[in-house]
Parts: sequence; C-alpha cells; structure tokens
Amino acid sequence: MAVKAKNELKIGILVAVTIAVFILGFNFLRGRNIFSSDQEYFAYYNNVQGLQESAAIQLNGFKVGKVSEIVLQPDQRIKVTLQMDKDVKIPVGSTAQLASNDFISGTKVISLLFSDRKDFMKEGSQIAAKESSGILDNLGEQVSPLVGVLQHSVVSLDTLMNTVNHIIN
Repeated sequence: MAVKAKNELKIGILVAVTIAVFILGFNFLRGRNIFSSDQEYFAYYNNVQGLQESAAIQLNGFKVGKVSEIVLQPDQRIKVTLQMDKDVKIPVGSTAQLASNDFISGTKVISLLFSDRKDFMKEGSQIAAKESSGILDNLGEQVSPLVGVLQHSVVSLDTLMNTVNHIIN
C-alpha cells in the first residue's frame, strides 16, 4: 500500500509541475512575464490599428519596454498599458507616439518622445498619446512634392513633342 501511495504522489507532483510549466510557457510566448519588476504606464488612443500586445516600446530606436495590454474603454477610447524597464525614467510632458514598424505588414510600435523637463513621472501615470497617420497618409505626404515636379515635366515634354511635331510637319 505504501508503494502505491508513493507512485500516486510522484504522479501528482509531476502533473502539478507540468501544469505550472505550461502556464508559465504560455504567458512567456504571449510576451508576459510573471516575475517581472517592470513599471507600468498608461496611454489612451482613439485608433490603435496595427498595434498588438507585446509590441515594442522604443526610445530613439532602442527597445525599452513592450505593450502589455490593450483594452477598449466605455468611452470608446483604447487604453494601452505600457510595461517599461525599471531603469527608464520618463520625464513629465513626454509623449508616446504610435509609429509604423515596417511598411509591408503595417504593424506599429510605440516611440517615446521625451520632454526636456527634469522631473519624472511616477509609476502608473498616464503618458500623453500621439497617434501617427496611416501608411497611405505617410506615403501621400512623401509623394506629393514629386507630383508637382512630375506635372511640370509632363507639360515640358508636351511642349517639346508639339515643337518636334510642328518641325516634322
């Protein structure tokens, strides 16, 4: 009887350890760390298209944190929880701007824009949110100066072709 109890105890411990490892592994793959001592801040956006949980938070291109939660609020704004490294101090008046991570996939990251102030936000504070325009809007802003040059070139080419056509006739 004692041997049977030992085997049941071993199986019970093995099952409990397996479940704990599964839960920890699942949370790790989702980008959540249970044993983390990171600090959290919040930002509210009207549109977070392309932003996902576990998206990077960058400061001058360097990853200093990640998005830990995205929740729709009753007033239709979207609350984004920013989980930052504990050694990053955010000056008061800083902003969290949505930025495109790459052109093809349309995924977003949050880029921190620090202010020049010397006092720092407390953990759990709200960071001012700044939304970026969409990929097509950014593309339109970059292409619009070229459109004017292209129109001028087409008019010049048309004048040249008319002159050549007149000479040939």
